[in-house]
Order: sequence, then C-alpha cells, then structure tokens
Amino acid sequence: MKIRIALIFATAMLLTIRLAAEPADIAELADKGSASAGGSRLSTPGFNLHGWARANFAALKSDREFNSDFSDPLIGAALQLQLEGNSGNRAHFYSAVNMEYNSYNKESPDDAEVRPYLKMIETYLDFYPVDWLSLRAGHQLVTWGEVEGIEAPTDIVCPWDYDIKTTVFEEYKIGVTALNAAFRMPAGIKADLVWIPVFQPSILPPEEVSNKGAVYNAEPDIVRPDNSLGNGEYAARISGEAGGIRFAGGFMYGYDDLPDTDVYPNFDEGGFNVDLVYDRVKSVTSDLAYDCGDFSVKASGILKVTSDHGGENIYKRNSSMQYLAGIESVNIGFDTYFALYAGQMRVINYSRPEGMYEEAIAEGFDQSFEYRWLLSGVIQRSFLSGDLLEASLRYFLSSSPEADEIDYTVNMNLGYKFTDEVSSTLGFVIADRIGVIRNMVILEMKYAF
Repeated sequence: MKIRIALIFATAMLLTIRLAAEPADIAELADKGSASAGGSRLSTPGFNLHGWARANFAALKSDREFNSDFSDPLIGAALQLQLEGNSGNRAHFYSAVNMEYNSYNKESPDDAEVRPYLKMIETYLDFYPVDWLSLRAGHQLVTWGEVEGIEAPTDIVCPWDYDIKTTVFEEYKIGVTALNAAFRMPAGIKADLVWIPVFQPSILPPEEVSNKGAVYNAEPDIVRPDNSLGNGEYAARISGEAGGIRFAGGFMYGYDDLPDTDVYPNFDEGGFNVDLVYDRVKSVTSDLAYDCGDFSVKASGILKVTSDHGGENIYKRNSSMQYLAGIESVNIGFDTYFALYAGQMRVINYSRPEGMYEEAIAEGFDQSFEYRWLLSGVIQRSFLSGDLLEASLRYFLSSSPEADEIDYTVNMNLGYKFTDEVSSTLGFVIADRIGVIRNMVILEMKYAF
C-alpha cells in the first residue's frame, strides 16, 4: 500500500510535466519565485561560482563544572563551493558542497589519521514547465512557517543537526533529498507538494544517545527505517493572503525526527537491550501573520499524532500539540531586529510517569509534564558606520507548569566585518535541554568570494 502511494505520487508529478504547455518568459517568472521550489532565475544561460572559506575553533563542555576539560573540540577549516547556473528560461541549477577539516573529527575514516570530508548542503535542479508550476529535484532545504528563532513549530520538513558547532544558525538545518512541486493558483494561492523518498533523521549529540540507555545500563543502537519507497515521507502545504493576513496550512506524513525507545530483555548476556527507533507520525500545521507598519503579529501551531495516540505505551511518544504566538519587528529603533513569541506544548492523553524507568523515558521524550510553557525570541542589532559590528541573541525557554524545571537554549554572537569579504564571529551557546548540557564557545574567521 505504501509503495502504491509513492508510485501514484511520482506518476502524478510526471504527468504534470508531460501535459504542461510552453514555458512563460523568464522575466515574468522571476517575480513569481518560490522559497520552497523555483529559487532564483538568471536571465542569460551560464554558470556562477562563489562560496566562502572559514577557519574555526570551538570548544564544548557537557557539564557545569568550571574546572572540567572541554570535550570534542573543533579546530580546523571549511571551504564551501557554490555553483549556480541556468538554461535559459527552462531550468535553474544550484549546488553548495562543504569540504571540512577537523583535527578532532570523530567521523573520520580513521581517528588516528585526520582527513577532510565532504558534506552536501544542497544540490538541486529547478524546472519551469509553465508559469504556474515550479519543480525542484535533489538535495534541498525546505522551510515552512512564519515564526523566527530557535523554535519554529511548523518548520518540520527538514531535520536538525544538534551536534554541529558553528555560529551560523541556518547551518543547523539538514537538507533532504526530495521532489518538490510548487503550484501557483488564482487569488495568490500557492500549493506545495513534497516527496522525500529516503528518511533523514536529526543528528543527535553522542551524549544524548548514551543518556537514553543509561538507566538500563545499556548503549543504545539506532535503528533507521529501511531505504524503500514504502518508507518515504510526504508533505503538502497551502498558503496565501486574504485581507492583509498571510495564512498557511500544512500536512506531513513521515517519521518523527527524534527516536522512540524500544527496550527488550537480553537473554544471552542478561539485562536489557535498548534500540532507538523512528516512529511514523502525522503532523498538521497552521501559520498566520499580519503586518502592521514596522511590526508583524505571527502565530504558528502544530498537532503531531503518533502511533500511541492513546498514551498506552510508555516506550512511545504520546501525541502532542504546540503553538507559539507573538510579535516581530524588522526595526524597533536603533537598527534593531526584534522578535518575541510565547506559547505552550501540551501532551495529549498524558499519564504521570511512575518509577525510575518511566520517568527517564518521559524525560527523554520531553513529556515529563502534561504541558510546558514556551518562550522564544531574537534580538539583533548593528553598530558602527556601515553596520560593521553586529550582535545577536537567540533564545528558547521551556518551563514546567510550576516553573520549577526550566530547559533553555541561548545562542549569542558578536560579529565584525573587516571588509565586504572578510569577517569574524565570536559565539557562545548555553543549553540544557531534556537533561543534555551543551555549553560552547566558537570563534570563526570567514572570507567570502
């Protein structure tokens, strides 16, 4: 059944291409670009090569002890090459690939011999068969939602890299290999359909994986779904504007980016085995935004329905809902960008965990309480003539109902631009989320070309 759905989905897209009329002029298409599919369109055929080189240092502490050693340092460099081109008014191509080097890289083929490694950021092809349709195929970053900041409830298509060490917030997002179709309909309505044939989970810090098995004195094994068409992910979104209000509604049938815990006895060696498995989840999203002068009022919400909607299995996540609402301003004065959102995450069919095992599992799912209060925000300001100095603060707080337990993530950056090409950034990350502590200091020098 799942394979049949995937084949029908792919066939429908191919028929759309086949039946499309001649493409419109590129000058008309340029004003109808899509953030999810379509991208930039160049007026003449050709290729452009650009990118950046970055030297970086990062040190991580996974505890609050002042005198303890730093762990998993990053001392190295990265080179990103960005190749962009087009074929007249028919297609557009973009690729961004990193070559990264780290003296302490744990992903090196041989830990004793440091080697550079390649990291695919994006590589995709845009195709414009008609003026109302854009197709994007390849490895890509897909962004949904209106809310800005560390926590964006409806930005669910792409997973996150929670183990990355950089001051660039956008690099925490991981691309997905997908076929993305954007349909432009009358009255400014846009529909997006996304097919992700291979599931890409979020990247977890090693200490978080270990913590999930610590209560059972076992090292967890991560079990991913098989790479088959039946295990693909599907997403759809409708967006538009009416009466000055931007709106969007989305649905995704996929996997939870964070794993559930499967515990079973080890009869050969005694004790327990712990598997981290990825469960199917259905997500419904909603976004609203209204601009009022220099300010915008925004709200985003999501309902996630898991396989244990009734809350009967302690080893599975319950269904949940989450929302954030607040204000945003591109300039509240003094060249300052500001955003502040508040909301709640609520567990559906919640039951209080009992005993050490249940409490540990519920904490790993971030479902120890029936609900949590949420606060998220961004403050960014430029200083000096020509905006040479920039300071930014991103934060997210999650509080228990009685505010006696607070999880937090705070990201502070101070950047200085020496020239249009050369810049330096000093960043700090202070985080304690679901029992995982990650405190980092990061220094980066960057040359863009």
